[in-house]
Amino acid sequence: MKSKLIAGLMVTLFLVNCAIMVGSVSAQIPGDITGDDKVTIADVIKWALAFGSQTGESNWDLAADLNLDGIINIADGVMIAVHFGDGV
Repeated sequence: MKSKLIAGLMVTLFLVNCAIMVGSVSAQIPGDITGDDKVTIADVIKWALAFGSQTGESNWDLAADLNLDGIINIADGVMIAVHFGDGV
């Protein structure tokens, strides 16, 4: 009985910890690839360096895959263009 109580407590603490971690994530500006809370030419450059790459390729960059489709393409670039200057 005691071991089930301890196991249940450990699971509860784990879930609370996960909820705290998720709750503390800050919102990112769409198009902000560099993570500096603004969309600038630095984001365009980082996107351009990964342009045409797919998941698993050496120059693929998760941060540049803004629509999370596994391909860095013009759709990701459009998101940068739409939000260019935000946060500045």
